[in-house]
Amino acid sequence: MHLQTKYPFAFVGSLVVACVLANAAEAGFLSRLLTRSVAVGAGSAIARAAPGGSSSSTKTYDETTLKLSQLESCVARAKTLDEQSARVDAEKARMDRLAEDVRSGKDSVQAQRLKVSRTDSKAVANFNRIVDEQNAAVQTYNAELRQAKAGADAFNGSVQSYNQDCAQHYYYVDDMSKVKTKLGLN
Repeated sequence: MHLQTKYPFAFVGSLVVACVLANAAEAGFLSRLLTRSVAVGAGSAIARAAPGGSSSSTKTYDETTLKLSQLESCVARAKTLDEQSARVDAEKARMDRLAEDVRSGKDSVQAQRLKVSRTDSKAVANFNRIVDEQNAAVQTYNAELRQAKAGADAFNGSVQSYNQDCAQHYYYVDDMSKVKTKLGLN
């Protein structure tokens, strides 16, 4: 008697987090925004000195210069993105571990498949139970992967919005000082 064996599902893939113009391995959004950098980069704005070296009513704000309220909003958003970035990185690491567990389980099933006696009903039943467990693990992984990708997509959308609204804009140094004081970031 030749018994039917089951085969495991394939898993969808691994989580890839591609942050638009942002790299979580570099300094965080907030630290890049708070530094008085003259280099333009993701998450940074370019500091300007106020005319005459002080805060003066002659400051001009155009579409490339953040007003005080916009700067405050950008600093708050940068802080939020830093927190979210840490969570996205942790989720990616968790999903990578789960993917490795699924791959390891698949390899184990393949090795056991070669050894199972197809004429031994108990051995086949045991193998089929192992395959069912592996398939359940794959289904769980795929469901969690879809959620993780949705979270990464939402984060990337937030980064893109932040970059559009805040990064590569100018701000006045004294405006940043006011924002830092107000938000307790000194």
